[in-house]
Amino acid sequence: MLTKRQKKVLDFAENYSRKKGYAPSFEEIRKRLKLASVSTVHFHVSKLKAGGYLGKIDNKARGISIPEKESLVKIPLLGTIAAGEPIEAIRQHEFIAVPKTKLPKSGDIYALRVSGNSMIDENIKDGDVVLVKQQEVAENGQRVVALIDNYEATLKKFYREKGHIRLQPANKTLETIIIRKDRDIKIQGIVVDVITELPEATPQTLFGDYEPLKKRWTGYSIYNEDAKRRTKQNTLPTLYPKLPNKKFDIIYADPPWYYNGKLQFDKSSKSKENIDFSRKIFISSATFKYPTLKTSELMKIPIYEIARDDCLLFMWTSNPHLAQAVELGEAWGFEYKTVAFVWDKMNHNPGQYTLSNCELCLVFKRGRIPKPRGARNMQQLVRSPRKEHSEKPVEVIQAIEKMFPTQERIELFARRKTKDWSVWGLDMLTESDK
Repeated sequence: MLTKRQKKVLDFAENYSRKKGYAPSFEEIRKRLKLASVSTVHFHVSKLKAGGYLGKIDNKARGISIPEKESLVKIPLLGTIAAGEPIEAIRQHEFIAVPKTKLPKSGDIYALRVSGNSMIDENIKDGDVVLVKQQEVAENGQRVVALIDNYEATLKKFYREKGHIRLQPANKTLETIIIRKDRDIKIQGIVVDVITELPEATPQTLFGDYEPLKKRWTGYSIYNEDAKRRTKQNTLPTLYPKLPNKKFDIIYADPPWYYNGKLQFDKSSKSKENIDFSRKIFISSATFKYPTLKTSELMKIPIYEIARDDCLLFMWTSNPHLAQAVELGEAWGFEYKTVAFVWDKMNHNPGQYTLSNCELCLVFKRGRIPKPRGARNMQQLVRSPRKEHSEKPVEVIQAIEKMFPTQERIELFARRKTKDWSVWGLDMLTESDK
């Protein structure tokens, strides 16, 4: 950090050089700043040279030069990443200034501060800052920021091998992390450079003389193009396939809720600047897995046409979508009754208020409960590990079968055929239907 007197010396030297094309002499600096002696000037100039603020010209009467200032660019510092055991990324709200020469010509770049020494053999030490290019794929041997089980972030070398992914530390004293098929891993970026020491507060950084950002750093500004590419589209000329010409006693539905391309709990990713980009905004985006529908669009599907006078509707919803689910059930001609099943996914996602552990299967009624009834002792709580995106636990559909073993049953928005159930949805169309 410059002292007040050092800054005055530097300002005078810069202004003088700009006007005359060469640097002032020590005596000219002394007179201008009314210093006691040339030795005092020499002391301040030596400090400025040591800090890189002034250049040195040997054997010249005017023994200083004004170096060209390196262009600096603002980069969001998103948090702390573990270079050791995986830890939850620590949110920060900062920007840092980095030399433009350290950045690639294209791509979205963010910075993370390193915690730990597992990458020390790659010259990445505890406290360093890594510059990360946001992308979702990596080649073997690249240094990556990886998100494990949608929760733990770590910095390691990436290797895709038969049956698993290996995250290799660059430290012989630490163990390799093996990610097998039953665990979730997502690449959030590759390391493009390491900064061991951030630029000090030069006049540029003191007074905000940065090269302007080309765009506003928000969740969508980083991921929008990738989201467009990955979003699944309905290829039908209509909003939904034709409903079956049949009525049912039991309707089981897992609606393709539209979450606006972001995590359900995250209400800030659209516009808020400097949010926690180290957690990937689109981790749980349903739109990447199947075509989604807005609640208003789901309400247009005339489900009441396939419901018998006495009919139950079992409908899945996430906690943030509870109110929309009740509205949808009513729009389909049913009355909300209770929560039929609570699915404990045996892991959790970050939430706005509490950690999100579960999803709900609501039950709605039209007329009376269909008869004859089967089992009445089914447990509401279902504990089952989460599998593929939105794939619900088979225990729930098995429980409904036991509760209503003889009724006509249909699964809406089905993704596979189930024995003794009728199915309907985009994934159930044959090629001739499309």
